[in-house]
Amino acid sequence: MVNDLADYVEARFNRELYDIPELTKICELLEGHLYHCTLEGIDESKRKFKTATLTLIKPEEIENPTSELIELINQARDYFGGSVIKFNCVRVKVQYKIEQ
Repeated sequence: MVNDLADYVEARFNRELYDIPELTKICELLEGHLYHCTLEGIDESKRKFKTATLTLIKPEEIENPTSELIELINQARDYFGGSVIKFNCVRVKVQYKIEQ
């Protein structure tokens, strides 16, 4: 269930990841919770934010992760080139940054 704008951005981002063939399996194993989202500069009434920060789930956050799951998380990090993705909320000239 989506309770606020951060939940919506997180759900939407994770849903889009499911459509990437290299990430489908891990999305299924984690039930769509591959990235966690935090927002800065939120304006709920206009459904806008200044910056979204999406952080890849860490194996330590999962109860009893299998070696396969840990490997898939590492592959997802390698796929994007980092474990943190930041972007702004504009329709033109979206700025994004990928960090370790």
